[in-house]
Amino acid sequence: MADGEATSGDRQGRPLGPAVLALLATAVLLLVLARLLASPDAPDAVRRLFSADEAMATAAIVIGVMLWLGLAASVLGLVLLKRPRLALGMPLWAAIVGAVAAAAFALATSSHPTGHFWTGEGLYLVLLFGYLALVLALASGVVTGIRLVRSGEASHYVLFLLLSGVPWVVLAHAMLAGWLTDGVLPGPIRTAPVPGHVVLAALVALVGLNGAGLGYAVWRFRPASVVLGLVVTVALAGVGYLLLRLGLEPEMAAADGIRPPHRMLLAAAWEVDVSSSALLARWMAVQTGAVALLAIGHLAGLRLAEAVGAVTRPSAEAVGEEAAPAAGAAALPAPAHPGRAYAAITLMYTAMVVYGSLVPLEYAPRPFEEALEAFTQTPYLTLGVRHRADLVANLLLFIPLTFAAMGWLTRENERGGRWLIGLLAMAGAAALAVGVEFAQVWFPPRTVSLNDLLAECAGAVVGIGLWVTVGCRLTAWWRRLLALTRPVDVARYLAGAYVVALAVYQLFPFDVVLSVEEMALRIHGDRLTLVPFADWSQTPYLMLAAKVLIYVPVGYWVAVRRPGVRRPVLAALVVGGAYAVGLEVLQMFMFSRYSSATDALLGAVGSAVGGAVATRFGPAARRALPTGLAWRGLGWMVRLAAFAAVAGALVWGKWQPFALAWPEEGVAAALVERLQVPFYAQYWNSEFEAAAQLLRDVLTAAAMGLLLVSLVPRVVPGRRAASAVVAAMAAATVEMAQVLFPPHSADMTTAVLAAGGAVAGVYLYEPFVRCFIRPGAEAPQNEGPEQPT
Repeated sequence: MADGEATSGDRQGRPLGPAVLALLATAVLLLVLARLLASPDAPDAVRRLFSADEAMATAAIVIGVMLWLGLAASVLGLVLLKRPRLALGMPLWAAIVGAVAAAAFALATSSHPTGHFWTGEGLYLVLLFGYLALVLALASGVVTGIRLVRSGEASHYVLFLLLSGVPWVVLAHAMLAGWLTDGVLPGPIRTAPVPGHVVLAALVALVGLNGAGLGYAVWRFRPASVVLGLVVTVALAGVGYLLLRLGLEPEMAAADGIRPPHRMLLAAAWEVDVSSSALLARWMAVQTGAVALLAIGHLAGLRLAEAVGAVTRPSAEAVGEEAAPAAGAAALPAPAHPGRAYAAITLMYTAMVVYGSLVPLEYAPRPFEEALEAFTQTPYLTLGVRHRADLVANLLLFIPLTFAAMGWLTRENERGGRWLIGLLAMAGAAALAVGVEFAQVWFPPRTVSLNDLLAECAGAVVGIGLWVTVGCRLTAWWRRLLALTRPVDVARYLAGAYVVALAVYQLFPFDVVLSVEEMALRIHGDRLTLVPFADWSQTPYLMLAAKVLIYVPVGYWVAVRRPGVRRPVLAALVVGGAYAVGLEVLQMFMFSRYSSATDALLGAVGSAVGGAVATRFGPAARRALPTGLAWRGLGWMVRLAAFAAVAGALVWGKWQPFALAWPEEGVAAALVERLQVPFYAQYWNSEFEAAAQLLRDVLTAAAMGLLLVSLVPRVVPGRRAASAVVAAMAAATVEMAQVLFPPHSADMTTAVLAAGGAVAGVYLYEPFVRCFIRPGAEAPQNEGPEQPT
């Protein structure tokens, strides 16, 4: 009875739903494919390859080949999971799988003249199917490792699998590339600027990953996972169509003119004009069917391994363990609504991406069919190093989007199925990228290119990877910061974050130099100064002062982080100077950035100043500060001088050379004429220039507001509200008054943001004092009720 009960339990542990679903899907695909092969609407390439007289038998063989590839890939991944040493036999395994698939394919085409492929070029046909088997096996192994290996060992297994299989894939790819481009398909495959065979290989890998993931979702047989997998499959089919278009030449010579080669693969006849939406729908049906067949094969491999006891179906407890947060987060109380903050960030950031991609919102009506046709002809642009920053900016744009989306959809990793959710986030980001680029067709100032689409999709992948690797750690860091109560801890955390942000700012837009020729072009473009102070006369004094000030927090962080150092100022000088030198060296490899030995020295000086401020006035101070009336008077005079310096720098930067000219149409009319949609002026600048300008204006206004409220005595009623109003009006007035000082031009977006920065500076004054100025110096006169005398 015990054995019988065990057998019954095993059967209950293997639900029949996946098998029934797989059989139904296979039957449906068989009927659809047989009907397609017998139909006159079948693509011309399909009619040439397969005979319509034996449509059902041919369809059965083709489906059998796809199921065989999916099953073999799944089995190899599961075998390597248990016996990694067998990876040495991967080429032999691929050859066997490829030979079986090639023989079946030859059988399907033997009744047609193209069956000579098997006799004349059988070796290459075996190599082709063996190559497909290798790519699909790696994709299946990656999914298997991620889903069935414990989280601590999954990365090692996946890395081992890639190191074992990628060299063989590259070798087979190199052997096939020449045969495909020079022999079988000399015309359709793109040769420049991106090798089309590489893009088509990426398409095969995408289909393999999708099939393996969908097969695993069906094996688990949870309705939510299955539905999610199907949604992702349909979305990735659109991405696959873009890869197909990028892998093939945009046009190809035909007997009756110039035609796009993808029409030969999808249209009923080469000369028949088919709408772009119909071609897209056909490809999505083809890719979805191929993914479904590979998923069924992957499912069969999982069921086979489950039957022999090689794998076990993951339980809810295992899923919970997989979704456990990273180390360090357990010490913090669990959030009441995990992921809710990330949901708000995702929605707001999505709105920002859509709006920023359509600015300046100059809509031009266009028929939908015409717009769709233009979009499907989107070119891949050959961009030089001077435009590489635009490409990187599109990549960086989608990193926060998918990072926040993963935090939302995984509920900060409390929900299982993290990798399936990652596929959903990827599909959503790809759909957003396609939708935004398609919408740009109606906004002529915007440029639509495949470069932007690929960069945005790559950024989405990076964002997902960042969440998987460091998402919980960053979330725990933020929550730990909010939970801190000691001002010195808050100062240390914020100063450390500033050090990281400064490095990102100094290296942005990350347009890395990739060749010796580009480096020579950069050096000859006066972007490198190795002699200190050689560029002194060409740099405005305000810029020199700013270069010193931006490194003050670096020295402050060094002193606060190691308060026990005997000579903290010297430590800040050395560490901050090394940090500045490192950034200048890295800037040498960023084409659009300027590297200067002068900046490194100024950074060291600023770091030393920051160390001195931290050890004299900040939390790292070792001696008590004087609190007498004279000291307070001196502190007020210093703050007044700082306020005058900041306000003067703001006016000087906005109005100089002070060539006052009254507009002929009047000030009001001139201001109304300059009213534009938000961020209109920033669109016409580069990403770095626009970000730097807005950041500079907002921070300057915030510093002015912070210093202004510090000058108002605490006893003045409503001092913060009054200071906020005055600071906001001053910042906005300085910006809008540029209409009187040509060649400057007023920008309403900058005026609004500067006013907001000034208000923020006013209300951040007291938290700033509490965190960064040692209690006993400034805090007593600005906090708490006034004590009676």
